[in-house]
Amino acid sequence: SNQIKAKSLFDTSRSTMAFSLVKFVELIIWFIELINPLNLLDYIFKLVVRKSSAGKLVGHCGTVRCISANKAGSKAISASGDHTLRVWDLESLECTATCGSVPKNLTEGGCGSGHGHVVTGVSLSPCGNRIASVSMDKTVRVWTVADGDCLAVLRGHMQIVHCVAWSPAGSTLLTGASDRTLRFWSLRGPNSTTWMDFSPRHAGGDELEFAFGHCSARETVEDLHEDTPVYEALTTRRRHNAPGFTCRMHTEPAHESSVLACAYAPDGGRIVSTSADGTVRLWSPAAPAKQGSEAGPGEWKLLAQCDADERPVVSCAWDVSGGAVAVGTESGSVVVLDGRGLRPLQRLGGQRGDVTSGAGGLDGGALFFPGG
Repeated sequence: SNQIKAKSLFDTSRSTMAFSLVKFVELIIWFIELINPLNLLDYIFKLVVRKSSAGKLVGHCGTVRCISANKAGSKAISASGDHTLRVWDLESLECTATCGSVPKNLTEGGCGSGHGHVVTGVSLSPCGNRIASVSMDKTVRVWTVADGDCLAVLRGHMQIVHCVAWSPAGSTLLTGASDRTLRFWSLRGPNSTTWMDFSPRHAGGDELEFAFGHCSARETVEDLHEDTPVYEALTTRRRHNAPGFTCRMHTEPAHESSVLACAYAPDGGRIVSTSADGTVRLWSPAAPAKQGSEAGPGEWKLLAQCDADERPVVSCAWDVSGGAVAVGTESGSVVVLDGRGLRPLQRLGGQRGDVTSGAGGLDGGALFFPGG
């Protein structure tokens, strides 16, 4: 029995030594990989980023220009100067999808997939499944939240597009640009297809609208939408539409200078827009919408206008009741206006830098405007 016990102890000792030897070899291999300069730099970078980015969303290679979150506060979409958008899980602080790609020669004017320039604005759809973005490349793009795929490319603005907003029902997109116009975009297709269930036919998204802007004899901006010989000669490119689908677009001359911000009222029956000319304008549909439906593209009339006393006015946000709208200026001021006639209610100060964006409080009791 003593011999058996001794043999058992020897076997145990041998297995322990073998296990320790394996661990020692793994440690040596890890150390050899670590002393590789590239691996060492990567390891140090990860340690530094993890320590310094606690509570932050880290990933963009350029300035973050705008952010949009869902009502539940679980997801956020960021738009950046690196030509991309990122979808973030706000619980894990992890990026779950990227829309477009960062150009290899970003600082030299290169282009990746997706937007060809700085992404200036972003809006998450009311259902939380679609993203609308605008860019200095003059385009509007629609993306999926789940995987960051581009569904559609909407062309029509003649200059930089600054802002985008979904209608409350998610059926229409509203955009504003340096061409001084507001544009309304809605999808028309078989079986009443909407932006929420549209699937592209081409990689990189379907070009559903490609309008060429020109000045008419009346000195007003008009759009050509048909592929006429003149249109084709001037644009030198073709649309590749999905069969049976078109994008209905309406252009509304809005301000005397660039339209920098726009937003739908919670009921969808009013729109507010702000401009580099220092004005804030309130719009309503020229014809009342049918009961149970929101106003879509069509004629909108100017309901009210006010001067913010400072220019440019760079951001706006409604409270959830629609009773008030707040606008922010580049100098850092926030002005709260009546949502029916733009009567000044309150002026807030104390912001450092320009007020680049705003959001209404979920309970209607607060409006948030971060300073630059």
